[in-house]
Amino acid sequence: FGFGLALLVSAYALGAGMVVQTAMLRMDTRASHAAWRSRRWSGWGLGLILAGMALVPFLNLLVPVIGTAAAVHLLQRSTSS
Repeated sequence: FGFGLALLVSAYALGAGMVVQTAMLRMDTRASHAAWRSRRWSGWGLGLILAGMALVPFLNLLVPVIGTAAAVHLLQRSTSS
């Protein structure tokens, strides 16, 4: 039970952090939080993948790079359509 809860909390924190941080580079604060709300489920999925990657030794070193790139892709994909 504890491991699953920790994974969910990590998934939320990583997903929200990556999406909002990337959005704040391109938008103001209000718009970046609106971007998180509109992409919440995709952000959760991103966070879950990143949290799983963080469990693997040496792969966890790539979490910030891959997470930022994936968040940029997520925002670009949804704003260009």
